[in-house]
Amino acid sequence: MKKNPVPWPVLRRAVLGLAVAALVTAVALWALPGDECRVLVAARPLAAGALTAGAVEVRAVDADSVPADALDSLQSLPQHWDGVAVTQGTVLSESLLRGSPAGRDLQPGWTRLSVVVDPIRMPQVEAGDTVDLWAAPRACDEVACIASLISEDVQIASSSTVDSTTWRESPGVRLELVVRDADTEEVLGQAGTGTLSLVLRSRDAGTPGT
Repeated sequence: MKKNPVPWPVLRRAVLGLAVAALVTAVALWALPGDECRVLVAARPLAAGALTAGAVEVRAVDADSVPADALDSLQSLPQHWDGVAVTQGTVLSESLLRGSPAGRDLQPGWTRLSVVVDPIRMPQVEAGDTVDLWAAPRACDEVACIASLISEDVQIASSSTVDSTTWRESPGVRLELVVRDADTEEVLGQAGTGTLSLVLRSRDAGTPGT
C-alpha cells in the first residue's frame, strides 16, 4: 500500500521546530555557569601596607579563571602586603605573595625575626630595604661611642609602628627581618636590651636569604 507523502508546509514546520529547539538548547548550555571555586580576592586596590579589615574577601569565581596556586584562606596571608600593587577583583595567589619580601621563600641558613627598635636608632626603612645591624650602647662617654657590627645584608620584610607602653615612652617600630641563622641570638639579645641599631645599605636590592 502506497503512503501519502507528507505535505511540504507540514514538513517545513517540523524542520524549523527541530532547529529552534536545538538552538534554544545550545544557548541554554552556553549560558550555564561553569564550575566555581571559592578563593581570596582583593576587595579593593592593594598597595604596600597593612592588610586592614575588608581589604580581601572570599569569593566564588569561575574555576577557569583561577590560577593553580590561588589562595583560599585568610590564614594564608601575612599581616602586611608588601608585594606589587594589585587592582580590585584580582585573585590572590602564592605567586603574588612570593613576589613580596614578606612572602619570599627563605634559603637554608636564613630565618625571619620580629623585633622592636627605637626610631632614633634607625633610618626610615621600608619593605625590601637591605640594612646592617649594629650593637650600639645606649649612652656614650665624651671620648668615643663604640659600636659593633652584628649582622650584614639583613632584609626588611615589613615595618609597622608600635604604640608606646608603660616601659617605653615613645612609639617603637616593629620590623620583620630576614637574618642569618648564626646571627639570630645576638640580634634578639641586642633588641631586647634596646641597643640594636640599623644602617641602610640599599633599597630593595634583595639579599642572599631570599
